[in-house]
Amino acid sequence: MPSANPVIKAGCFLLTAVLLLTACANQAVQTLSLEPPQKNDAVLHIYRPDELANVLVDSTLVIDATQQFTLTNKHFLSVHLASGQHRIELQLPPRYLGVHEVNLDMVAGQSYFLRIDSHITFQQNRPYQRRFDVLVIRDSEALPQILLCKPFTSTQLASPTPPAANKPSGYSSETFRNPFSH
Repeated sequence: MPSANPVIKAGCFLLTAVLLLTACANQAVQTLSLEPPQKNDAVLHIYRPDELANVLVDSTLVIDATQQFTLTNKHFLSVHLASGQHRIELQLPPRYLGVHEVNLDMVAGQSYFLRIDSHITFQQNRPYQRRFDVLVIRDSEALPQILLCKPFTSTQLASPTPPAANKPSGYSSETFRNPFSH
């Protein structure tokens, strides 16, 4: 049986390449539209990048001991705050290491970015260490990372924090979420 004409092979290859490039070009390009600050307030953009470490642990974020959010892996939120000092705290059981609190002096008309990092360190013959850190990030670094996250929804609001005396000291299933619930 004779082989296919080289011109036909080249034509099929070219057609396939054009179709693939067209399909790639027609895909929707995700753009980031963050809330801008107003003249009389500042905006705090908080995000938790997609990390495998501690993926099942939801981080409860408290701003000025009044606003509370549950930020899951690969999500971000924007909060308008008045000018002045603000305390942002990550509430986690004591077994989690890291920087869990940040104080920001915010100026009206400015945007600020916080990233919640999560890590697990394995050590031979020792228990592994879980870590969460709240970090202040420059906008040039934060914007590409936020683009990969989903916006926070109002269904992710946390329930009111129980008083410290009522919190269990050991393991609590309330810290973890069901990965199959979404």
